[in-house]
Amino acid sequence: NSTIEQLFTTSRGGSMVLLAFQAGFDAANQVYQERRVRNNNPRATMPWTAVDEERFQKAVDTAKNGRVFWLGGLYRESHIDTNATTTLLRNKLSNLDEYIATLGQNITKFNAYVQTQMTALETRGETTTDLLSNLFKGYY
Repeated sequence: NSTIEQLFTTSRGGSMVLLAFQAGFDAANQVYQERRVRNNNPRATMPWTAVDEERFQKAVDTAKNGRVFWLGGLYRESHIDTNATTTLLRNKLSNLDEYIATLGQNITKFNAYVQTQMTALETRGETTTDLLSNLFKGYY
């Protein structure tokens, strides 16, 4: 969820997002590894059977059918609502003291968060004039 939010808040205009999902990949990979070991290992105690081959083919068939989603419409909608998004970003920067507490005072993560919010503002042609005071509030 936060990865997608970050994509939308930091993307430049005209960008499209494509998400691809491949269901069943882990299961197919596991059956493939088992098949490889049992077929190519002369010391294997269990031979690869027709039932195993059927299970393998079913796993492969499941894994090769993925899902793809274009999120271009959501991207356009998020830029139509630029004022609300800009306000949200400014509020996040105003509450840095609260945010750093959730990170356990991790300055590296805190700095990356601030940079992400600033980039998102700049992407929208905006800036902030109170960043320094908000940073002091967060660091202190």
